[in-house]
Amino acid sequence: PGELFTQYDFSREQPEALSAFRAVIDLVEWMLGAGCISSTAAQRLRRLLTETLWLYQNVNRDWRPVRHNLRRSFLDQLVEAVANEPVEELWVLSPFYDESGYALTQMLQRLRPAQTTLLVQRGVTSVNSETLARVIAAAETSCQVRAFGARDNATNYFHAKLYLLKLPDRAICLQGSPNLSARAMLRVLPEANLEVANLLVGSRGGFDYLFDSLTIEPAALDLHSLDLAYRTDDSRENQAAPLCQLRSGVWHNDQLQLQFQGSLPDLDRIEVNIDGRLFVLPIAARRPEQIAFTLSTEAVALLQRPVPVMLQWTEAGQPTTSNPIFVCNRASLDAVIAASGDDRISRVGDLELDDEELEQLVAELDANTVIDQRSLWHVAGRRPPSGNGEDDEGALRLDYADVDYEMLRRHPRLQQYMAFGRSGSSAAQTRLQLILSSITNHFQGLLDVATGEETPTAVTLVEESVAETEAEREEEEAEKQARRWGQAQRLRNIFKQFIKRYLRGIRSRDFQELVGPQVITVNAIIFSHLLWVLFRKDWFQPENRFVIESLLNTWRFFWGSHERTGYLSGTESETRHELLREIRHHHADAQLLAALYHCAVVTRVENWPELRLELRDFWRYLLLAEPFPITSELLEETWCWVADLIPFQPPRPTVIVAELSLLAHFETERGFLRTLEAKRDFPSGSCFFERARVRRPGFLDPVTIKCLCLRSDTALANAAAAIVVLQDWMAFERLDYYRLVYPDANAARRLLFYETNGSYAVYWDKDSGDDPVESGAVTPLPPDWTAPVERLQASASALDKELMIPLARRLAVE
Repeated sequence: PGELFTQYDFSREQPEALSAFRAVIDLVEWMLGAGCISSTAAQRLRRLLTETLWLYQNVNRDWRPVRHNLRRSFLDQLVEAVANEPVEELWVLSPFYDESGYALTQMLQRLRPAQTTLLVQRGVTSVNSETLARVIAAAETSCQVRAFGARDNATNYFHAKLYLLKLPDRAICLQGSPNLSARAMLRVLPEANLEVANLLVGSRGGFDYLFDSLTIEPAALDLHSLDLAYRTDDSRENQAAPLCQLRSGVWHNDQLQLQFQGSLPDLDRIEVNIDGRLFVLPIAARRPEQIAFTLSTEAVALLQRPVPVMLQWTEAGQPTTSNPIFVCNRASLDAVIAASGDDRISRVGDLELDDEELEQLVAELDANTVIDQRSLWHVAGRRPPSGNGEDDEGALRLDYADVDYEMLRRHPRLQQYMAFGRSGSSAAQTRLQLILSSITNHFQGLLDVATGEETPTAVTLVEESVAETEAEREEEEAEKQARRWGQAQRLRNIFKQFIKRYLRGIRSRDFQELVGPQVITVNAIIFSHLLWVLFRKDWFQPENRFVIESLLNTWRFFWGSHERTGYLSGTESETRHELLREIRHHHADAQLLAALYHCAVVTRVENWPELRLELRDFWRYLLLAEPFPITSELLEETWCWVADLIPFQPPRPTVIVAELSLLAHFETERGFLRTLEAKRDFPSGSCFFERARVRRPGFLDPVTIKCLCLRSDTALANAAAAIVVLQDWMAFERLDYYRLVYPDANAARRLLFYETNGSYAVYWDKDSGDDPVESGAVTPLPPDWTAPVERLQASASALDKELMIPLARRLAVE
């Protein structure tokens, strides 16, 4: 009784009210950011915003009926809504005016109503009669004051605030929390009270029904007869308010904490009324406006469900009670907030989960990250079009007409990416922060082991067999093997599809532009780590090539390559430094080097030359571009990551760097020829190797040698040009004799041969008629990446001497 509300109903068929809900979200997001909401409520609100997907549909109208005064005063918003139309009538119902009547004066001056009616309650409305009379006398409008009450006597106090403006053809109604005071009606934060109201527009008589439940008296001729007085607040002084007003309560374990306003008597015996049952509970703590009780077993049992709680005591022989409230079950709320996937998410650092949990983990990651356009469809509360191919980006594009992109960017699943460097307590962490913390915690565990602080133990559980004969045991083992193979195949497919979605997302320009650099960077950290950990899983070993290709695609997209600029380089300088700090914080740069090392080993052992060439090209680019410094500290962290993959006798830093050096030098004949063509601007396919029999000095008979043929008119144009190509070939492979010819080995018109042992070269252009030209020793030019590799080797040698590497870092107990 005595309050007034506006109800909004949303449905997909009638979406007009969506703008009202969106206005509320604006306010809630501001309050969350400003820290105005307790951590418990904040967590629940963020979860609510995450799961209320229809909020992010497009709003087709600019008008928002729910208003606040964060940025604009309510009077300014009323004036804007009037839009210079004449205000024929102004009705005001406010239980509280400011002391000077300034807000009323400003409203009358700016709205200029022809007729104003102020509705007041006798002896209740907080306004000074003389002040009110003075404002009315000074107003350039006809103004009357009329007392009102409830027609059915349902209440003797009205707390509702209502401002009704009648224009020639329409009416505007402002209804909500603002009283007619300067702090509520005329100002904005931080000088104002935070207020919320509904600004509604209807037909001229569309809001008259609001007064149907009131009895409104004729205009008062003598304001003093209304018994009006200004009070310091809008408290209901005519009400017999309880001595103690309970405001809120929380119970957790065996503690009940109550917040109250007013005062409690200084009595030892205060009873707690829980759902009608009285308990005399020990007082655990008592502070100003707060009291805590230790709950009994019976009291805890009652509080398992929502029941009213109030305080009761006897004073001067009379029983006295507080108002009833419903207290928050903190444990129950925490259980709702901390969804069941938190434990799985917190273990993404090592993927030490059983098969079923691993499958659920992918679902958890999908539900709590934004990795591609399909994720955006889900965040926007839309169903992706059916039948679209995996790479059909066009079919997955969200239409601006259907989705509000600005609102979408404020979705909690996207906003959690913006919390760089803010980990918080485990209870307050977002799901994304739990994922990132899991990665850093996993690495910290590696450091603990490396320093000898901890020796982890991997325990292998042996399934107990029920077979009685050898044949039964073989059959049982075959069934287990088939079951394990099927589960492994299913897991491989699930992880592969999830990773493919991520790779599709980073290829989409629309996705990149919408989500921004923080999302792209955090996803790169998470998926690089996920791919790294998959190297450790036996069930994923058949997909090692897929893992390497996925890592390469991620690295080349994010860091760049010789062919294209990396995503990181395209960000603004300040943003780039922030992203690099995040990468360093999660040790993702060291993990990249560790993964490069392992990929180099795998491609060499498996003899995948084409993939190894792609890996080499990226490594060379990284050495030259140096997007992050490869320091001794980084090299030590790289060794820790590698030791995570190879726990028994992990390779020393010098071995790791030697493998990376081998990768940098790796080349195939085909790769060398294509690189030579590109480097020297020869036509594609013009360079090839042939075998030829030639007479070499010092040999009695002709010998078969390898010739580099260059079928290009510009090739070997002179001795200097020929020497440059010779140096390229010498850098590729070491031979004791080199022979370069144009156009081929059997019809050489220009040639150069070089005797390595004799250290002399001979160039001859047969068409010129000139004599052969002889020159001295030729040495290959060192590649550009030689210097950074040598620095890396020096750092590895120094680090080798410092590190204590345990021979066995894990125990396997079978």
